[in-house]
Amino acid sequence: MAKPNLIPVVLAVVVALGLSACASQPAKPPALELPSQPAKPAPAELDRWWLSFADPQLDKLIDEALAHNSDVLLASERVQAARASLALATSALYPEVNATGSASRNSSSQATDQPRQPGAPVATNTYRLGLAMSYELDLWGRVAAGRMMAEQTVNASRYNQEAGRAMVAAAVVRSYFTLLSLDRQLQMAERHLAIRQELRTLRQKRRAAGLDGPDSLEAAEQALAQASGNRAQLASGRDKAELALAGLLGRSPRQIVEAKPDRATGFERYAGTAEIPAGLPSDLLQRRPDVRAAEADYAAADAGVAEARRRYFPSLSLTGFLGGESASLSDVLKSAARTWNVAAAVSQPLTGFVRIGAQVDAAEANKRQAELRYQQVARSAYTDALSALTQHRSSRDSWREAEKRLQSQQRLDQLAQLRFKQGVIDRLALLEAESGRLGAEYERDNALRDRLTALVDVYQALGGGWSGKLE
Repeated sequence: MAKPNLIPVVLAVVVALGLSACASQPAKPPALELPSQPAKPAPAELDRWWLSFADPQLDKLIDEALAHNSDVLLASERVQAARASLALATSALYPEVNATGSASRNSSSQATDQPRQPGAPVATNTYRLGLAMSYELDLWGRVAAGRMMAEQTVNASRYNQEAGRAMVAAAVVRSYFTLLSLDRQLQMAERHLAIRQELRTLRQKRRAAGLDGPDSLEAAEQALAQASGNRAQLASGRDKAELALAGLLGRSPRQIVEAKPDRATGFERYAGTAEIPAGLPSDLLQRRPDVRAAEADYAAADAGVAEARRRYFPSLSLTGFLGGESASLSDVLKSAARTWNVAAAVSQPLTGFVRIGAQVDAAEANKRQAELRYQQVARSAYTDALSALTQHRSSRDSWREAEKRLQSQQRLDQLAQLRFKQGVIDRLALLEAESGRLGAEYERDNALRDRLTALVDVYQALGGGWSGKLE
């Protein structure tokens, strides 16, 4: 008996392994021209940067948002869908085995050249039961490339999920600080309104006594109207900020209407928040989940090109059956009814090259788009980071100047109180000094809110809000 020639089989296996190895490593996008300036290490608290504010109520709100926000939940479902597609692509690497069963009843014809033998039944039954196997040998790595594409799609969806979570966390913090600022400003607006009402009353009395002209009373009326309008505007803004924060938290319409978000008191407590060292971190592109998602999209597109190109090559499929076949259902599992078959089939495209070529062209176009998107996202990462750092420095300087003005106005207010007690000035001058101090506090709180918002922008631009790697 001649020995089988194993050389073609070995060569086919070697080629298949080589092509599979080529598809086992995800492709990296082309290198970018990065800044030549010295980079600094990223802040250590980037993972959960909001903890640096030391506000347990803020931490609870972020946890609530990450658990219930609709965008976060949608991103999670996209990850699950991508994982299901990966499982489907992975299953193509393994043989498919199915339990099969069939029953048929056939009647022979009397009009054929071979008539039925005397005594043979007119109709016969055939029962078949067993296991059927089919398997496509991935000789050229086409199936492996498809799996690589699905795997990188999963990675991209997970990075996008992390980017979405980081975005929601940052949005909650911004909305939270806006709400606290409006709480504080509304309190000042109410006090300012009370001062303007008292000033208007004093001006009326002075006008009645002939001590003031009509212009003074008119100015007091206008200042009172302005203070009243400012208070109403702040109250409306505070209500809108509460609704916006509740929406970010993923609360139901009933909860939005009936329950207001809890928050801390004392907005000025955040004035001592630690600063972020200026400079770009050396691992900015690795820290940004949106950049990592674009990188995974590029790898998926590259695998898609490989999968499309390998459709030009022939496919080798194996099929087999092991089971029983009998004219009686009760005998189909007996040893005498046992049957099996093994078959191999080769398929080589002949007339489908135009279709395959179109698929390759589309895949290559998708790859070029993915490369351009990666470059675009990477550029945006540096642009966002530099812009956020610049805005952070500017807002910090503005806040410091506002602090100085407030301290100066506080000293004037204290001096006015002292002079009022000494009888040097009247109630009108005292109230005007207090109004000036409230105005300086209002400006300081606005500057503090802008500084905190800029700080949040820096944390987000540097890739904060996640661990920096997929678990």
